[in-house]
Formats: sequence, C-alpha cells, structure tokens
Amino acid sequence: EHNDRPTEEKMSWEERIQFNKLFGVLDPPTNCLAVGKDSSAAVWWTPAPFQKVERMEPQLPKNDSIWNKNEEEKEPVSLELTGWEVRRFRKDRSNGDGEWQYKGFSTYPVLEQTQIIVLNLTNNYEYRFEVCAL
Repeated sequence: EHNDRPTEEKMSWEERIQFNKLFGVLDPPTNCLAVGKDSSAAVWWTPAPFQKVERMEPQLPKNDSIWNKNEEEKEPVSLELTGWEVRRFRKDRSNGDGEWQYKGFSTYPVLEQTQIIVLNLTNNYEYRFEVCAL
C-alpha cells in the first residue's frame, strides 16, 4: 500500500542543536512550564546556556556578478539573543481529535525576563505555550 504522506522523522535534541547552529538559529530554552489560573497562565522558561551563534555566510563564486571583489572571504555573522517570543496554542474541542490551534504570540525584549503572565485566555480550554529565542 502506497502512502503519499511524508514520513515524519524526529531529530534528537543534539541533532536539533547542531542543525540550529549550522543555520545560525539560536538555541531554544531548555524548559518551558506553565500554570493556569482564571483567564490567565504563568509561563516561565530556562534560557539555553549558549546564546551566541556564529555562522558562515555562503561562499559565492568569485566570477558571480554580485560578488564583492574587495572581499576575499566572508566573515562569520554573529547572532545574539535580542528577546523572547511566546506563542500560544489552544486545544480545539469542536472535533473528536482535539487539534491544537495557533492563537498568537507576544514578544519580550527584556533578556533577563524569563517568566510572564499571559492574560485574556478563555477559561475551560487547554493551552500550550512555546518559547523561542529571538
């Protein structure tokens, strides 16, 4: 029997970190926890220990028209943590599967802030939160 759906392959945590570094993406927080209360939730996380990434810019052939002839080699680009993005998802109860629906995000530019209160949540629904380094 032929299945047209792509096979889902999971990467190990170590493979994900290496993949992120290869493409210059900051490491995700190591923990993300939440506790709900009336119309709100407290969300907190632990930043990954390493939050500076250097990646090499792709090398262009020297005969390429956009190559900067004064530039022999590209320098590493340094990416540093500039803030956090907290995404929220709510479990949809309209169908039997209970699929998770994306409900938006908030950004926080204060690097030392690793806990927030998410307001205006709908009571009696299950929520999930995802924290991303920016």
